[in-house]
Amino acid sequence: MFNRATRNLLFLGTILSSSALLHPVLAQQNSGNEQGLFYSLSAEVSHVNNILRLSEEEKDENPNLQASDSYLDADLTLGYGKRIGRQILSLNVNAGQRFHKNNTQLDNENLGVSSTLNWKLGASCSGQLSGNYQRRQAQIETIDDIIANDVKDRTGSIFTACRVGGRLSVTGGFSLSELDNEQERSQLNDRNDTQYSAGLRYSIGQDKYIGLFGSRTDTKYENRTFTNDLKAELTSESISGEVSSNFGPNLIVTGNIGYQQVKDNSPEANETKGLSYSIGVEYTLAARHKVNLNLSKNTVPQENLRSIFSTEQTTEIGINSSWSPKLSSQVSFRYRDRKNEYGNEVNPIFGPRNLSDETYGLQGRINYSLGRLIELSVGARYDRRNADNDLFSYDDKGLFLRVSIRN
Repeated sequence: MFNRATRNLLFLGTILSSSALLHPVLAQQNSGNEQGLFYSLSAEVSHVNNILRLSEEEKDENPNLQASDSYLDADLTLGYGKRIGRQILSLNVNAGQRFHKNNTQLDNENLGVSSTLNWKLGASCSGQLSGNYQRRQAQIETIDDIIANDVKDRTGSIFTACRVGGRLSVTGGFSLSELDNEQERSQLNDRNDTQYSAGLRYSIGQDKYIGLFGSRTDTKYENRTFTNDLKAELTSESISGEVSSNFGPNLIVTGNIGYQQVKDNSPEANETKGLSYSIGVEYTLAARHKVNLNLSKNTVPQENLRSIFSTEQTTEIGINSSWSPKLSSQVSFRYRDRKNEYGNEVNPIFGPRNLSDETYGLQGRINYSLGRLIELSVGARYDRRNADNDLFSYDDKGLFLRVSIRN
């Protein structure tokens, strides 16, 4: 019924992973920065063979697009941290620009400002107040995303923890997040997130604890309505147990496992519920090598017109090695299994559906320090997505060289 031009006009496939919003801020607090003024400069040159994430079918149908491309990333970060009594205040400003050789329509800038205040009140309470603003180019999910669309993210959060006994603490958090798209048809994806969280944590030793927490996140799509003229909304509720412990000097395990329920307010009342978890394992091997394993499963709101939310399972494995005071390396592998959930409001006018996909990513890099300030990095990566709809499948290989300077 709808041809490819119509589908390209109507569909925006940008994905924003919101797992950070769906997991409460009950992890250990960021210690903050108190080192005064600091800076970092970096330049990275990359060459990839499928920057547009075209499937084989899309490549055949769009010979005028150049999937292979080279680009330059330039980035500057300035920061300042200061201790004020028992409080630590930090401020970071970041500006970056990407320049493409072939696909200049993808050139974009990335601007960000963030501030954090780590505070202490009396002998038993501490907390963190933070704010963040970022302006970025929307990510490419499919060929339909090749448009100029700046995305603005604004986030504010507060976290507090108070001891109510020798080892028992009460924790709580609240956060607000807004996402705005500048491109007109992409504004259907504008949304606001509000999160509340609370919990109990019991210390069983140095950096060891067990706990129980719950959270609720309300997501509102400001410019998207269902067939009954209701604004699209999404609610996520979860309750989880958490644990952190070290097993000897070389093994650290941290994680939470719980139950999550996500539903929207559409006439169909789409809903999913079940197990959610986030588990991290760090193992130090022969003092020079650290092996990290991260597993997670949760349901997150989507930023595209094809689904309201998706359930995602990820596995990440990384090996960080220090071969000498100047030479180090990293190897990482990532796997994501994603299942999209649908309501009638996103079907069928936005083209063929992608019900599920699997994404694989492999990357390796070598770093070499030239003195105290300068570091060189060289690496390669490979990404592959297998989808039940071939239009969403792609593979991409790339090489990169990076130079960074920091005080």
